[in-house]
Amino acid sequence: MKNLYLVFFLIFIGYSGYSQYQIDFDSFTTGDVSNQSTYLELWPDPTASPTDPQVTTTYSFSTPHSMNVRELSGGVEDDILFNLGNKDSGIWVVKWMMYVPTGKVGYWNIQENASINPIVQHNNEIFVGSTASGGTANVITYTESSTTSTYTVSYPSDSWFEVITTIDFSTTEISIEIDGNSLITNHTYPGLQLGAIDFYSVDLNTSFFIDDFKLYEGCYIPGNLTLDNTTDVSADFSWNVVSTETGGYNYLVMQPGDDPDMDTPIDSGTTLAGASTL
Repeated sequence: MKNLYLVFFLIFIGYSGYSQYQIDFDSFTTGDVSNQSTYLELWPDPTASPTDPQVTTTYSFSTPHSMNVRELSGGVEDDILFNLGNKDSGIWVVKWMMYVPTGKVGYWNIQENASINPIVQHNNEIFVGSTASGGTANVITYTESSTTSTYTVSYPSDSWFEVITTIDFSTTEISIEIDGNSLITNHTYPGLQLGAIDFYSVDLNTSFFIDDFKLYEGCYIPGNLTLDNTTDVSADFSWNVVSTETGGYNYLVMQPGDDPDMDTPIDSGTTLAGASTL
């Protein structure tokens, strides 16, 4: 089942699927994070000595908690996997809020397989700022081991910003948005699976915070959405059916300017599979 957002009179369509899981850390206790969710795992390499990122109240997007990945020093080597279930078909979206203090850096990568020892099987690396292992000051840098090409986009320090990663396995493409701006768009995904997100203490200057982590299934946007026969109390919608759609759509009819995640819809419901009118 997919969600279809129909914004009344604006004829706007967006999409989002049911959440597989989400972690806002707010019900967690402060301290080590990995033992507080079955979706979290310390880096499992038996030759390493990873430490736990900390649940903290220092900064938070949704109060009162977030997760802090700390600097690599004094026995601290924070390294945590968010298991994504080795997805290999459909469209999948991973999003979180991130906060990087001025002068600090951050790092994450996408793991190919969350079910095996993950030594050197990341599909890419993303550096926030200039780290000891890569990246450039004041930007987020996307790299892959199979190519020397890099992609960058700016980000705000001392402010929460959203990271959205979308992988479409039907086209084997990945897109990443940082604070509403494109880091990469419809770029060839260098892997076969979506295994895990790995947040890591990349160097002595590391300190960043993660909040409101979410994994959900996306869907293909129906085409040619039209609005007809509008009255004060009704309207007719129609669209072109997407061939890969199964199970119908959940729909929300919204007022112009309303947020489907926050505001009350004018109407809502579920279409039958293959339906093209409402």
